[in-house]
Amino acid sequence: MLRDTVDIIKLSWICGLCLALQLSSCTPVQPTKPERPRAPNNWSLGILKGERLEVLGESAECPNPVFSKHDVTTPESIFVADPFLVREGKGWFLFFELFNKEANKGEIGLALSDDLCSWRYQGVVLSEQFHLSFPFVFKVGQTYYMVPESRQAGAIRLYRATSFPREWAFERELIVGSYSDPTPVFFNSRWWIFANQSPYALAIFSSPSLRGPFVQHPQSPLYIDDPSKARPAGRPVVIDGQLVRFVQDNREGYGKRVRAMKVNRLTDKHFVEQVRHPDPLIAESGGGWNSFGMHHIAPVRLLDGSWVAAVDGNSKD
Repeated sequence: MLRDTVDIIKLSWICGLCLALQLSSCTPVQPTKPERPRAPNNWSLGILKGERLEVLGESAECPNPVFSKHDVTTPESIFVADPFLVREGKGWFLFFELFNKEANKGEIGLALSDDLCSWRYQGVVLSEQFHLSFPFVFKVGQTYYMVPESRQAGAIRLYRATSFPREWAFERELIVGSYSDPTPVFFNSRWWIFANQSPYALAIFSSPSLRGPFVQHPQSPLYIDDPSKARPAGRPVVIDGQLVRFVQDNREGYGKRVRAMKVNRLTDKHFVEQVRHPDPLIAESGGGWNSFGMHHIAPVRLLDGSWVAAVDGNSKD
């Protein structure tokens, strides 16, 4: 507040001097905006639970983070992020990005759990010559697939599990181009892929088949230069027949919070959505493991109708 007052006094004095001397070339000095603190890279993984998606919270008997870079035995990792939670049989599988310090790139790691609280690291299950993150794992029939972010490869790529959960084979390129956080979902009898074009623009593609060909939606790209809802933030869900997708809200800096968007209309010609409350759905807490931000959520609905979700958090320390 004191600095702002001094800047205003300086600006008024300079403008008054310019008017008195009638110097048309004199330009007032504008006060500078304070710089946002640089985001740390202390991402770790957590689990939230709730009777409804709107009331997800931490469990007292299982404090977050449930998994961090310190749980990765090899390779040495700078952080872990972008968790996707899968239930198969009686076990839980957690796929996530781990950033390999020596290789200076993201790879896809795996951890297993029986209770969502204690996780056993299983190693790297997918690595390429280029950076990988956002391991979107999903099941079609009896086959598991993965669509990770592979922006450095210049395409959205499809992988198939040859031996779930540890062995994956490249299937094909689905969409050529540089896209972040590609998010596939089957809805209204079509496959849809939502993805971000740098820096901020929502691209939408669809196809009757998972293997394509995918065509761009006529309204795409949307939200150009809008950091509040352009970039996907996890696994979409369907609630009472309505598609709900999750987006990063980066208006106050990268990776601060996540919003939910309810899709009111999605056809090959039209796309309409609006913010779903609460807004934000999850956000930085100001203290602890997620003190600086949260930018990902992957919910799973249980048989009793309640929810569990894998999330990530960024801390200041």
